[in-house]
Amino acid sequence: MRIAILGTRGVPANYGGFETFAEQLGKRLVQSGHEVTVYGRDLFVSRKTKSYLGMRIVRLPAPQSKYFETVIHTLFSALHALTQPYDIIYVCNSANVPAVILLRLFGRRIVLNVDGLEWKRRKWSGIGRAYYRVCAWTAAKLPVHVVTDALVIKHYYQEAYGRQTTYFPYGTELEPVPDDGTLARLGLVAGQYVLYVSRLEPENNAHVVIKAFESVRTDLPLAVVGDAPYASEYIASLRATTDPRVLFLGAVYGTGYRILRSHAKAYVQATEVGGTHPALVEAMGFGNVVLANDVPEHRETLGDAGLYYHGAAELSTSLQSVLDDDTLAADLRNRAHERARRLYSWDAISASYETWLTGLCEPPEVAPERVSEADISTVDIAGLPVHDVTFDEAVKLISGWVTDGSGGTVCTPNVDHIVKARRQPEFRDALMAMRLRVPDGMGIIYGSRIAGTPLRGTVTGRLLPEALAKALGPTTEFAFFGGRPGVAEAAARALESRGAHVVAAMAPRMGFVVGSDEDVELTRRLAKTKPDVVFVCLGAPRQEMWMDRHSAEFSGVLIGVGAAVDILAGKSPPAPLWMTRLGVEWVFRLWHEPRRLTPRYIWDDPRFFWWMLRERNNRRQRN
Repeated sequence: MRIAILGTRGVPANYGGFETFAEQLGKRLVQSGHEVTVYGRDLFVSRKTKSYLGMRIVRLPAPQSKYFETVIHTLFSALHALTQPYDIIYVCNSANVPAVILLRLFGRRIVLNVDGLEWKRRKWSGIGRAYYRVCAWTAAKLPVHVVTDALVIKHYYQEAYGRQTTYFPYGTELEPVPDDGTLARLGLVAGQYVLYVSRLEPENNAHVVIKAFESVRTDLPLAVVGDAPYASEYIASLRATTDPRVLFLGAVYGTGYRILRSHAKAYVQATEVGGTHPALVEAMGFGNVVLANDVPEHRETLGDAGLYYHGAAELSTSLQSVLDDDTLAADLRNRAHERARRLYSWDAISASYETWLTGLCEPPEVAPERVSEADISTVDIAGLPVHDVTFDEAVKLISGWVTDGSGGTVCTPNVDHIVKARRQPEFRDALMAMRLRVPDGMGIIYGSRIAGTPLRGTVTGRLLPEALAKALGPTTEFAFFGGRPGVAEAAARALESRGAHVVAAMAPRMGFVVGSDEDVELTRRLAKTKPDVVFVCLGAPRQEMWMDRHSAEFSGVLIGVGAAVDILAGKSPPAPLWMTRLGVEWVFRLWHEPRRLTPRYIWDDPRFFWWMLRERNNRRQRN
């Protein structure tokens, strides 16, 4: 692919989040064999810089103006881009909608990253805020691919404008950088300073951090890192502090910045507007103790891996706690790094981007023929009506429910389900409540043949996640619910590596009870992510009972897939595909899980086949 990135100050990344994004994504795309061009501003990119880390650099003029610098430079970049054979033009910042409109008039394929809700920033005048609102509204109406870097922003565009967007979070590197003498030059000692990093603008609340720090009992300094080209009065007010422990280090970039991140005692994220804040994700990646202003964007990113505060007094108390309690600090540090590794690795995010961008460049496939639900018959399997569908038909049917928003519940009954349903009326009721009941396993197929009402094929539940991810594409939001500790997260990473977009991966504790307080809370959190498809991995009968109880709380499709999560996560080996096709996957499973499956195959399977033989005889007598 030939990809251009517009709307940033350029690379090397020496300013903010979009610049770091362009550098981190661009260099990885180059390493994968793609051609990447980054447009930069003459105020920030050296005249001598023609390429960087394999990326081609195009340096164009930009007026030194708070209100027009970004928009004018991106228009210049768009005019230049029209002369180039790019496959995709990636535009950063919703303020650049005029350039996007120009590019679309010439039929170019555009991705627009809208950033955050910029009109909430106090640095803009009334006209500036109104301009950003108009740009956001326009972006939602344009025939372009809109990207958001925070679920909060994604849901805003969906609710305010009815626009579906594609979510890609901001990323971070994960390995700390050894000090090369930078800390000493800045007057700091490793592990002996509190760090604040941001553009020094009012809505980023450096004044709150300084005020809070003035009340903290410590000999450690507060290192304030950042600058802002159009906030001289505000910066002067910050420097008026009388606390000698507050050190203003100015803007620090590159290796020096990463060294500061790697060796801080604690880090404060005080911003109040925006999407996923790069500084927060990077702090997590380097394993900082994080104290964050309590706003939805920070809670989405940080989760339970940090402390939250409202105002200077709470921040002061929290800072005192982490500085005095080494055990608390170590726990928060570990949690932050692990969450960053799991959710915000640049390598994983770039791989997902590459898959998605490649898909945008491929010619659209002919839409699959929709399967009509009304045309699907059922076959009675020992008292349970099972839908007579093939695997491909099931995928098309479920995909249609996702596309039209009708939602529903899907179960994959096997012989074990049938036997349990005969013993447990509440389980049978839950199965009957499912919108789609598909036969999973050759035991069901053999039983239907014995009864004289053969089903046409099996729908292997463990293959559904990957099949649906491929059919629905990266714009569909998937979630996993269930599995052993860490398994849902691993399955999510595996599905994301295949180009899917996973918004949640949750697992209850052992002994989880449907209808318990834990169930209510976890379901609330899961529903809040608004997934299009939820793979429920609680095992039968719990997963079917859970879907029956909570289906009304979701607008998407809930699918019970049981042990599929273990296979997808790499915790259990999958049967070879040839065994699945020949209908002898049960031999493979029995070999690997003899203690669990032997009683089932010895006692339950013969009982099931006896029921189906009786059904055959009854049919003959009726006829």
